[in-house]
Amino acid sequence: VEADLRRPVLHYYFQTVPELGLTGVITGTCTTEDCVQATPHKNLYVLPAGIKPPNPAELVASEKMRELMEAVKEQADYVLVDSPPALAASDALAMAPVVDGVLIVAKYGAAERDNARRTVELLNKVEANILGLVINNLELAKRYGYYHYYYYSPEGVSEGPPEKQRRKWSTRTAPKNSKPPPE
Repeated sequence: VEADLRRPVLHYYFQTVPELGLTGVITGTCTTEDCVQATPHKNLYVLPAGIKPPNPAELVASEKMRELMEAVKEQADYVLVDSPPALAASDALAMAPVVDGVLIVAKYGAAERDNARRTVELLNKVEANILGLVINNLELAKRYGYYHYYYYSPEGVSEGPPEKQRRKWSTRTAPKNSKPPPE
């Protein structure tokens, strides 16, 4: 659900019709079924922002928004809501109590520690369930020296980027008379 009604972008990423969206559902000009759109990704649906309204904070803080969130929770396994930055607009703070949890997203090198603290304080005041922090635009290879060289996967820790790794043949796990897999 794109609830950033000020600077919507999800319709670009998911190739959906931008005019059909959240504002239409809340104002009653279209139904949820008409506005929730399939994406090129299997089992992923998007409710874009829709037409930019003159009063975004009022719309996302409305009872209609609360009802919509309850309805989409019933229909989906997971519902992610994109909102504007909490310090830039009151929209995120108005929606925080309506959702099950909040992830704070901060851009590495751009977000200041004081702003992050202030965001947490504001979310705590509205009794938001803060799930964690996501830091984006972080380039590990350039920032952390040799630590970038280790990668974690379900198989365990390995050295080097995944595309440079070579599988090593282990005779301990191979049945007798078997050959290593082709490279």
